[in-house]
Amino acid sequence: MLTVITPATSFDLTTVEAVKAEIAIKNDALLATMITQASTAIADYCGMVLVQETVEETLRLDPGLQQIALRRRPVASVTNISEDGTALTADEYQIDKEAGLLLRLCNDRGIFWPSGKTVVRYVAGYAAGAIPAPLQRAAIELVKAWWAAKDVDPTVRDVEYSDGSSIAYQVNRPSLPPIVADLLAPYVSFRLA
Repeated sequence: MLTVITPATSFDLTTVEAVKAEIAIKNDALLATMITQASTAIADYCGMVLVQETVEETLRLDPGLQQIALRRRPVASVTNISEDGTALTADEYQIDKEAGLLLRLCNDRGIFWPSGKTVVRYVAGYAAGAIPAPLQRAAIELVKAWWAAKDVDPTVRDVEYSDGSSIAYQVNRPSLPPIVADLLAPYVSFRLA
């Protein structure tokens, strides 16, 4: 179970100013809405919340587990870990912040996590001023693609002009343009069922 303790104030991955530097949109409110929608689409595509929030994850662990894979990453910091109500000290665990993996330690050696209830409170995601450049670029490129396609009728597949030229539109457009998907590839969260 995951509970958001301190929600993000904004999930936007870029700013109105950054997008306006690349496309001519005078309506800041429309642009802000498009940025929020693009940021949400990117987070959905990646399978994770990308901006920083404080969360608490309650886990019911089976015996023999060497690592805990937290649901949110990257992990900025761990506030508290408790096993069946007993708090762990910082020398009793190690965190791979980028992967969101917790290793249980005893005398600086990895050990198995005990079975039972483990509660982890942590800050995960990227801080507002530290969104990685590829995520910012992906948001900008997605807004640009949506803006460029604003006048395209999605129900039209082929258009033939009087001079004999034609254009074909893709009927089942991918959810994201290839450039955006390529930028997001390192951030896509794969979780095993």
